[in-house]
Amino acid sequence: MVTEQIIEQNVLYKYYEFNKYTENIFTHNEIYFAKPKEFNDPFDSKVGLSYDGTEEQWKRFLEGWHIKNEPSLTPEQRCYKVNICLGNRNNIPNSLGRSFPEKTGAFCMSAINNDILMWSHYSSGHSGFCLEFDRNNEFFGRSQPMGYQEEFPNVNFFTSSQWEKTKAMLLTKAKRWDYEREWRIIDHNEGPGIKHFPAEFLSGVILGCQISPENKENMFGWCRKREQPPTLYEARKKQKEFGLDIVEIGY
Repeated sequence: MVTEQIIEQNVLYKYYEFNKYTENIFTHNEIYFAKPKEFNDPFDSKVGLSYDGTEEQWKRFLEGWHIKNEPSLTPEQRCYKVNICLGNRNNIPNSLGRSFPEKTGAFCMSAINNDILMWSHYSSGHSGFCLEFDRNNEFFGRSQPMGYQEEFPNVNFFTSSQWEKTKAMLLTKAKRWDYEREWRIIDHNEGPGIKHFPAEFLSGVILGCQISPENKENMFGWCRKREQPPTLYEARKKQKEFGLDIVEIGY
């Protein structure tokens, strides 16, 4: 059974540690869309992929593949290669299916900003920071919630739509991850790499409870220089329970 998230979500959060690219987020509005193979979960993007198809479906696929990848072939040469492949289709590697997600970029966020595990895992032991993005716009509004389940989702290489493949491969994770309440922006067109987000939609910055004085001062400086400075918060350890309070602070 798939666990779905509630779609209404006005802001989303991205946990970070400090590194050589941090300043570019604030000075150049740069964020990184990862390749699926860069995800920290080795089970992420794994599906039950079926190649069950009719001979006609295989033929159409193989003809299209040769037209795209070997455009110099004559029609006779292409027909010959297609027939050879049809006779050996059981040996065609699963990399055909894996190429779909590998050409796609994903930007991963969360619906929550105070999870102590995510602050530990993604923000270098609470010494990093967390960005708050306004989702009420075209750029961040295209984000989609993850579904969580116990078994790999199933898709058919020939009959499943691109959305069905996307949802199975890039928007489904193991049930054990559901505490993260993850959302993703999926980019099929430009793929992975550095993207520029609209500056006005960085609405807040949360400083980790273990942030160093130097990094805190740097963050103040980078945020002050933005045309629309984001609201600043800091995470503070609760006194009587294992948790964090997110408290607004001044510059």
